Amino acid sequence: MKSSTKAFLIIGSILFLAGLLMVAASSLFLSFDVTYDYPFSFSQKEEYLEESFSNVLIKTTQFDVTIHPSETDSPRIRFPDGKDFSVSLEIENNTLTVRETDRRSWFRRIFNLAYLSGQVDLYLPSHDYQSLSIRSASGDIAIEKGFSFDHITLHTTSGDMDATMLDADSMNFSTTSGDVTLQDIRAADSISLKAVSGDLDVGTALCNSFTASTASGRITLVALQATNVLNADTVSGSIKLSDCDAHDISLKTTSGSIRGTILSEKNFDARSTSGSITLPPDGPGGTCKAKTTSGSIHLEISK
Repeated sequence: MKSSTKAFLIIGSILFLAGLLMVAASSLFLSFDVTYDYPFSFSQKEEYLEESFSNVLIKTTQFDVTIHPSETDSPRIRFPDGKDFSVSLEIENNTLTVRETDRRSWFRRIFNLAYLSGQVDLYLPSHDYQSLSIRSASGDIAIEKGFSFDHITLHTTSGDMDATMLDADSMNFSTTSGDVTLQDIRAADSISLKAVSGDLDVGTALCNSFTASTASGRITLVALQATNVLNADTVSGSIKLSDCDAHDISLKTTSGSIRGTILSEKNFDARSTSGSITLPPDGPGGTCKAKTTSGSIHLEISK
């Protein structure tokens, strides 16, 4: 046996034994019950926010976050509270900061295998705010209808994002494997959606410029109108438009198909290596570029 092969076998055996020891230690710590609930035991706490603020910053690892319209003029928040997990609140420099607090030791964070499920509910009066920034690792993010912000930035790793009837100057949504679903949104400037494997769905949107980018997810746009540009880019997912428009439209995918309807005439430039292409006649009103490698392209002018 070659010395290099022997070395690989030795290293592999060591790593395998190390994994077994970690699992054994975890099981011993949890009394061999991987659904051990004690470290994640908490109740819901509610607080009214007396100080005024125009900016909202929320950072959480595993809790879901939902922004609700308040039935009163006083903002309030409901959040998990317990021995091991809680949420810290701070209002300073016109900014409400909400942070998830994990009090467990490093050992329990690594070896506890139970699933944490908690919810942060922020109730805000429906008036104009300056900024909303939410960052989450695995939690979902939802914004209910009726809010207006200058700037919105939402980011999650594996959680989903949903928003309805939302106004802002600019909106930025980014996720790794979660889905983004937006309905009835307006942005005076730009709307940007980015994902790796998540799907991007937008219905009834107005903005100056729109960008949607995902690797393996699909992009579905319905009644989206951008004054300037509309860019949709995916690798293996499909792109579907229904009654959308912009002065300049760019649609790109590698193995997915591109199809749908736009509202005005364009100067079309479509390319596909192995798929079929169906386009309306060229006309004035801007450009529409569509490109795919193995997928088909079928676009029409909505009647």
